[in-house]
Formats: sequence, C-alpha cells, structure tokens
Amino acid sequence: MVSSTKSKLEEINNVSRQLLSRIVEVERNLKNVNQAIEDDITEEPSDFLILMENRQELISHLFNQHSLEEISSEGQLINELHRLDQKLTTSSNTCKKSVMEQVIKLKKSKNVTKSYQKY
Repeated sequence: MVSSTKSKLEEINNVSRQLLSRIVEVERNLKNVNQAIEDDITEEPSDFLILMENRQELISHLFNQHSLEEISSEGQLINELHRLDQKLTTSSNTCKKSVMEQVIKLKKSKNVTKSYQKY
C-alpha cells in the first residue's frame, strides 16, 4: 500500500504542477496581451476545471483509501504537495486580481465608447 500511496501523491503533485503551469501561462498572457481575457479565459476554463476536478478526486481518493500512517510515511511528497498548494493559492489570487483589473479596464473602455456615441 505504501507504494500505492506514493504513486497517488506523485500523481496529485503532477496534476498540481500542471494546474500551476496553466495559471502562470494565463498570468503571462494577461500581462502581454490586452485581449487575453477573451482569448485565454473564455477558451480555457474547461482545462482548468478538468485539472481542478481531477486533482480534487485524487486527493479525496488518497485520504479515503489510505491510512494516515501510509500518507505520513511519504513526508517529502506531502511537503511538496503543501508547497504546491501554497503556490497555487498565491498564483490563483494574483491571476484573479489581474483578470479583475482587465475586466474593469474593458468595462471602462466600453463605457467611454458608449458615451462618445451619444454625441
């Protein structure tokens, strides 16, 4: 069972890294391209959702199928999982803030355009 626990933790960490990579990619696009909201956010949420759902299922399965002793015996992988969780939280909050700023800019731009059209 310990090797199974180890493989599950490795799989969770792999999915976490994939998710983190996607978030970093969106952040990079938001900084480089004004159309990033339309191009990246509307076309890719299913990728994020699939990764997030997959990760959640793996974590739930790990804790439902393995004892705390088995899980705690993989301290290095647990520490990596914790570190990846912290990075995911930080990156997703930063990305959320960037998206919100882009949406506000887009709304202001549309409002300005509408006000000019009145005259």
